[in-house]
Amino acid sequence: MAPELRHLRYLLAVAEHASFTRAAEDLHISQPTLSQQIKQLERTVGVQLLDRTGRAVRLTDAGAVYARHARRALRDLAAADRAVLDVQDLSTGTLRLAMTPTFTAYLIGPLAGLLHARHPGITLEFRELTQDQIENALLDDALDLGVAFSGTHLSGITGTELFTETLGLVVGTPHPQAGRTAPLPLGELADQPLALLSGDFATRGHIDAHLAAHRVRPRIAVEANSVNALTEIVQRTGLATVLPDAVTHAHPHLHPVRLDPPGAEAPAAPGDPRLRWSSDDGRPTVPTLRFRRDGILPTVAAALSVRGETLTGTAGKADQPPVLHPLVQDYLDTLTSAQRERFTGRCPEAILLSRHLAGVEGSRSKRASRKPLTPSEARRSLKHSKITARRIREDGDPLHGTYAAPCRSCEALLAHFGVRPVDLTHPE
Repeated sequence: MAPELRHLRYLLAVAEHASFTRAAEDLHISQPTLSQQIKQLERTVGVQLLDRTGRAVRLTDAGAVYARHARRALRDLAAADRAVLDVQDLSTGTLRLAMTPTFTAYLIGPLAGLLHARHPGITLEFRELTQDQIENALLDDALDLGVAFSGTHLSGITGTELFTETLGLVVGTPHPQAGRTAPLPLGELADQPLALLSGDFATRGHIDAHLAAHRVRPRIAVEANSVNALTEIVQRTGLATVLPDAVTHAHPHLHPVRLDPPGAEAPAAPGDPRLRWSSDDGRPTVPTLRFRRDGILPTVAAALSVRGETLTGTAGKADQPPVLHPLVQDYLDTLTSAQRERFTGRCPEAILLSRHLAGVEGSRSKRASRKPLTPSEARRSLKHSKITARRIREDGDPLHGTYAAPCRSCEALLAHFGVRPVDLTHPE
């Protein structure tokens, strides 16, 4: 008997929750029914897919391979369903769209209005994401379209140029420069109190680089991680900001002021995915419409070896971050901002440590399990352990199979628990 789609969904649910009970609740079926269906699947494929020996249910090595193909099969099936609707007509369906925050500020409103006017039966699911998140979501088939800046991007992503965006000074009506028609010399920004995007925006990195290239030290009065917050601040204060000119089109109380020079004299370094102020021919880099080309998901896979036993897993790519073991999460929460990454807690190192510690807790005696696992007990359980990680890419990508060193957060995490990272691509 061939496996049915429900078997695949049931297996992935158990793997995600690491529990039959929680998976059954999520699937709205009884736990005995779920267990029976999983056993039926295991009999069909002829191997054990789940390790039920510990407190947490885990995929076996064979189960991890099967689950990877199951996810791909379900993604492809969902894509096929959407493709059928596209072939029939555009009267119904869903468009999953994401933009970086800069474009959201002025593009999503007109675009949503035009889409609804032309295709009122189409449901728009919109998300505001970073460029990295957009590209990963496209490759994971969690999005249909993404709007972001052009530049280098992940393998499996292609783009179509839409339009050119110009960055300049943006001021409110109370500002002395409001209504100015002549370009403002860049050096005069040193005397202007500015409200700028925070450092986690690619746009801010290029603002800083452009000013530094011309030896201009800005007076930063406000930093914000929201374009909408900046527009409100600029409208109601005497502060100025640097944003796309198009932002002013939807705000009658905002005024664009051209800068001289308008962009960087040199493009960003090769491979840098951030916005460039100008290209070699003087034209600003254009935003790009990004779309999914294939179903292969770039990721990082890791293997944790503890006393002859090996756990394997990949980085967390779901919208919600993975649930980590309390000892792992507690330590990550103590890291400073200099040690943290935007993806802290999603790396396979943190996930595998959590799985190992959950297994240790599950194997403790009933008496010992009355108390939480301590950090010293966790470190003892990981004595002489090693971990390695490799990049997983599509065929032909030169990065496929190369060693992926721990990020700053995981480097500290592994040292805390006494786990030694090793590069198996260069044997010791």
